[in-house]
Amino acid sequence: MVRSLRALLLFWTIFASYGLTYARSLVVGKARRERLFEAAHKKNARRLAHGFSSLRGVFIKMGQVLGVTGTFLPPAFPEALEELQDKVPPRPFEESKGACAKPSVPIRSPASGVSTANRSPRRRSRKCIAPRRATVARSP
Repeated sequence: MVRSLRALLLFWTIFASYGLTYARSLVVGKARRERLFEAAHKKNARRLAHGFSSLRGVFIKMGQVLGVTGTFLPPAFPEALEELQDKVPPRPFEESKGACAKPSVPIRSPASGVSTANRSPRRRSRKCIAPRRATVARSP
């Protein structure tokens, strides 16, 4: 729950940054507007890369995918997200050890969900075969 709120805060911070940049760009000239958006792209790309890195898990994977296939993003984003490719800090073993020790889903034996009524292969195969249709001879 806390991680979801942190992700939401990260995205809204980036949206607000672009909103403020847009509002500022309405007052200045075209050359200054382009510089404002370039600076906003760089700052928000670094913010997103750092945020994904601190959020860990699926967010790091999403950053890696955006870094490789994010051609629809401004050029600053793939450059900043490159650090998520191989510079991700490793997780301490103590954090991972708990997840490996106790399964999150109860383990059942493979035969526990199988009923004993249809164990014969012959019976099962007959149910799977569609009946043949009777062909009707047509007269010319």
